[in-house]
Amino acid sequence: MSTDRVQTVRNAWINRVRDEALRMHRPEVSKIFHIGMVIATYADADGSNAFPSTATIAAVAGCTEETVTRCVKVLIAVGLLERKRRPNKSAMYQLLIPLGRPDWLAHLHLYTDTRQARRKKAEKEKEMAELLASKDAASRTPFQDGIRNPFPTGVPEPVPAGGSEEPGTRSGTVSGPVLERVPEPVPAGGDQYPPTSGRDPQPDHDVPELEPQPPVRAGAQGDKEDHQSQPAHEGPPVEHVEHPAFTRCSGCGLPLLRTNRTTCTGCERAHAHHTTQESA
Repeated sequence: MSTDRVQTVRNAWINRVRDEALRMHRPEVSKIFHIGMVIATYADADGSNAFPSTATIAAVAGCTEETVTRCVKVLIAVGLLERKRRPNKSAMYQLLIPLGRPDWLAHLHLYTDTRQARRKKAEKEKEMAELLASKDAASRTPFQDGIRNPFPTGVPEPVPAGGSEEPGTRSGTVSGPVLERVPEPVPAGGDQYPPTSGRDPQPDHDVPELEPQPPVRAGAQGDKEDHQSQPAHEGPPVEHVEHPAFTRCSGCGLPLLRTNRTTCTGCERAHAHHTTQESA
């Protein structure tokens, strides 16, 4: 009698899936192995007749039915499980042992591609599109918004500086020569109009002339200087007295301070000296 223990298909499948979870060391493969273990507990020794419902598997594994559906899709894709649908009954599963190593990376998208993941991916793509559109709008020039470029080369042609008599070639300019503008001459002094401050620019009446002042005598200039050098009078202010109209000397025409005289002292002395010489 042989003492070698024969391993059933169910135990061999469980050991194979367990080794794959240890080899991949990914949380997704570990979750798939957990769902496969729950299904294998309902199978016979040869790995057949396992027909637990999706709700039963979810209740035992402590997850949602959607997670169970995604794990079953991956097990079927890598060749570890076969599903047979039955009308009005739960599906029946058959445990399979592949010859080679399952390609988990090529089929893990069946587990990760969920509705929540698709919604988050769509929101992220929308945010990136809005960000790129805002940057593009900020760096866009007016000519990129559908406005026709008036210049054939995209760059305006240079226009010669002032003084050139060649016609301009820029779009929108006249074809005649561009003449130099010469500034109008400004009169010397900087003012184009005579100043009007302090006087009437257009007088409509006669301005009275200044009354001629009597000349200052030789001795009066010294008296005036002596009077300015003297200190100011500290008494009450002296009222100004208006002098009567001056009379002029009949001989020399100088103004006389005394109204009762007709000749000045100089003329009287000259007349007296002339009389004395004649009498002598």
